[in-house]
Amino acid sequence: MVWTRRIWRLTDPDRPRSAAVFVVANLVPLVGAVLLGWNVGAIVVLYWFESVIVGILNVPKMALAKGGPATSGASAAISTIVNKVVAIPFFVFHYGVFLLLSGVAALYLATAAGGSQPPTNFSPRAYFALLDLPVTGLILAAVGLLVSHLVSFNDFLIDREYVGIDPTVQMFAPYPRVAILLAAALASGSVVALMGNPVWAVAGFVVGKILLELRLAQSQRRIRVA
Repeated sequence: MVWTRRIWRLTDPDRPRSAAVFVVANLVPLVGAVLLGWNVGAIVVLYWFESVIVGILNVPKMALAKGGPATSGASAAISTIVNKVVAIPFFVFHYGVFLLLSGVAALYLATAAGGSQPPTNFSPRAYFALLDLPVTGLILAAVGLLVSHLVSFNDFLIDREYVGIDPTVQMFAPYPRVAILLAAALASGSVVALMGNPVWAVAGFVVGKILLELRLAQSQRRIRVA
């Protein structure tokens, strides 16, 4: 309960519903790690799927972005539209490339964490055949994360946060979160390589990701509503 209270204190007090959904959704992987024996590979696969959700929802956020509260006039509006026309396809391309590469890394780590030797030649079918994932639990956790991000997106719309952000700035918004995930995955992967799948390491991966992501969400919202 100590961690639950600490996580709650880091949530946005102006958004109690969003905060509650976020905490519940992100505690599901922690329960899976501590009580159900999920290994770090399963958690990485789950968070990779969350990265997909974040990327998809970032596209309408970019489309809605209006270039900041000081932007006005016909020329500024045209400039904003041009920015969107260029930035959105560019984001879809480079974020898609990132998802592909990180997905390969997630499969490799998940296979190794499950106790199998990863194939020498990459083949998605070969990797999936070796995975030992709690499929039902991961689906439920993924649905929870999806609901959490949809609630957050709804708050983004209700609070009109898109008015205070430039499309090109919004384009890069998912990447700090992705950097957190990659750093946590690399650190946990190192522990797995040395020690197997100790519960404390997997749980620490989940808790660390939650705390860092809460800090990031707070800082990004302050920028948008400033």
